[in-house]
Amino acid sequence: MNSQPPPRTAATSYENRLTLFEKVRTFTIDRARIRIAEEGRTTEVLLSDIFDVRCRYYPTRFQLNRFECLLQAKGGIKIKIGNQFYLGVADFEDRSPDYRKFVVALHVALAKLSPNCTYHSGITKTSLYLIATFLIGSMLTLAFLILFLGASLPGFAVVKLIILILMIPISIKWFYKNKPRRYRVHAIPTDILPPKGS
Repeated sequence: MNSQPPPRTAATSYENRLTLFEKVRTFTIDRARIRIAEEGRTTEVLLSDIFDVRCRYYPTRFQLNRFECLLQAKGGIKIKIGNQFYLGVADFEDRSPDYRKFVVALHVALAKLSPNCTYHSGITKTSLYLIATFLIGSMLTLAFLILFLGASLPGFAVVKLIILILMIPISIKWFYKNKPRRYRVHAIPTDILPPKGS
């Protein structure tokens, strides 16, 4: 697993909208706090209150290059920041360079102000087991259908077999990137951030 030290200077503000149901949010690292502004409402969270950070690669059918940073703070506060900006149905703008700079700047600030914060990459172990069970179950069901219905639906069976074969390397890559791990604040794993220049 490659890791890299964060640069000394990075962006301290980032604008994001994850879904249709959210307003545009501007996240700003302002000295000892992170400020979240959205249409006339501002929330401030002390960086020292953030106790858990989880960064992950989390693609969907429409967002193949999707990354997220999840923050947990005292008082049950949860913050989600993503590299994709929602524009419309199945339409997202990739803001990876700005997202990457902001997440790195956030790690630099947390290293100073929240020394007891823990850092995780990937998804939780429970989620990993549930998703693995679902995927294996789906593949076994598909293989069963191909074996027993293949003669009656030859074209359908061939298409499904191709899909099944293509899913295997994609699934392996996804599981490798999302394996639950802990990391040090100054050694962010490269596979949980968008590639430079993306």
